[in-house]
Amino acid sequence: MEIGKLSQEIIKRRSELFALLRDKAEISGIEEIEILFSPATSDSRLGYFIPEDNLIVISSALMDSGNDEVIENVFLHELAHAMAYKKYSSLEHDSTFRTCCHLLGVKDDFDKARIRLNLEKNRNAERKVQKLIALSSSPYSAEAEEALKKARKIIAEYGLRKRENTEPDDEIFYVTVLSKNRFQIYEKYLASLVKLLTGTFFLIEKHREKKNNITFYGNFEQTECALYLWNYLYSGLDEEFEKRRKEDPDLDRRNFLSGLVLKLYERVKGEEKITKMLMLSADENMRKLKELSRLRITTRRSRSSVFESYSFNKGKEAGNAFRIPEKGKVWKKVRAIGK
Repeated sequence: MEIGKLSQEIIKRRSELFALLRDKAEISGIEEIEILFSPATSDSRLGYFIPEDNLIVISSALMDSGNDEVIENVFLHELAHAMAYKKYSSLEHDSTFRTCCHLLGVKDDFDKARIRLNLEKNRNAERKVQKLIALSSSPYSAEAEEALKKARKIIAEYGLRKRENTEPDDEIFYVTVLSKNRFQIYEKYLASLVKLLTGTFFLIEKHREKKNNITFYGNFEQTECALYLWNYLYSGLDEEFEKRRKEDPDLDRRNFLSGLVLKLYERVKGEEKITKMLMLSADENMRKLKELSRLRITTRRSRSSVFESYSFNKGKEAGNAFRIPEKGKVWKKVRAIGK
């Protein structure tokens, strides 16, 4: 589960990479693959291929470099991994992979380590420029003029792009937490619960020929929290059911978990101090996603479900004692969103 980033620039770039994928399809034998630009804050890799998800992940830091050739070569490098995996089940940087790189047109002198070093140098240069720009507003004219002069010199030396001030509306982050052909009712309830806890907006993305997705959208901290909470709660629900079924073999899984999640939702909904702001945040994230992606997002009322009362009520009973994480750095981030 990777956190992705969306902006108008990234949407345009993804479209160009999909066009490149189609151009190389006859050579690679790959007609479809997912492309995700990730903040990659804890990963220094410029890109990587995840075979089980048929996904190429590219660091969104590359977008800041403004170098189209680098982005294209990183993508083709990872497409070569996908090609070698499909044909030979290999993810190594071996002779097979190098042959795939050659066939796809990856430059012979392409060096990811050198690009990483250059990106780090550029980031350091940008930090210096930001400090100098701040100094350029100094009330002492000589100091301000010297700072601006140095900033312009660094910008020219490193070929840094001129960046406009970006508003929060210029980007949104997302994470897909579940892909299935058909979702259980309790999984939809759980998505609503995570939305309520984090202020993210979630979509059930339906596809005709692929699996459907549950995806959360928000700022980086919100999507990070949504991913953490989903994983924690989703695995915890199964553990709780298995524990209770040992004591009561007649329990039905779907009905028990539906009752449990609904009870958790009721518990959280009662915390008005955090839920009001978080619900407003979810609405704002929906608006931002619509503007960025130009998607037509429709909301439908869920069909009323009929539950087997015994297991459902046992689930609600278990929901009274089920622990929602209230400690640690991630939960503090969740609480901070609602303030």
